[in-house]
Amino acid sequence: MAHITMTANEQRTHVQRAVYDATRLFFIEQGDASAQYLIGYIYFKGRGVDKDGTKAVKWLCKAADQGHLKAQVHLGMMYRLGLKVPKDGAKAVKWLRKAADQGYDQAQFQLFEMYSKGQGVPQDPVEAVKWIHKAAEQAHADAQFSLGGVYAQGAFGVSKDIVEAYKWWDLAAVQGHKNASKERDKLAQDMTAEQIAEAERRMREWALSDT
Repeated sequence: MAHITMTANEQRTHVQRAVYDATRLFFIEQGDASAQYLIGYIYFKGRGVDKDGTKAVKWLCKAADQGHLKAQVHLGMMYRLGLKVPKDGAKAVKWLRKAADQGYDQAQFQLFEMYSKGQGVPQDPVEAVKWIHKAAEQAHADAQFSLGGVYAQGAFGVSKDIVEAYKWWDLAAVQGHKNASKERDKLAQDMTAEQIAEAERRMREWALSDT
């Protein structure tokens, strides 16, 4: 049998990999959520293994059940978009809500999208407004832009308020949202100087309260 030799670098890499695998296995067996998330992500992406949605969900669920934020969001988006699993609105909402309840603005915005459009769940204007406000208050630019539209149109049972609409579009524009400044400027054409001044005052007040 031929004797296979390794260079010093190859030996070092081999040892490092063995240590890494042993460490990862230890944390997985101990129920470490970050290790479980990593395994789920590896199966989802197919990094060094065949892609396997079933195994990805198994490990992501273990991590998510322990409150792992990234695992909850990952599962929510998998079920919302049908990524390696059948689309399931109820499961998408379940996991996105857990992440949203932890204060994750992107999960809050995703819940707004689902409830406002009835995507995978019954349309619910009350839930839609609740989550868009939470995301916008955390300076999520898309949420601020969408909330401006809600106030401009008086949508989802919210009273029409062009001053509030200007405020949220202005805040989104400051963050570089590509459509916010256009909508703000178009709205300003139908506003008085006093209304614009009030909107800008509210924006400054919001900015100060966020510091």
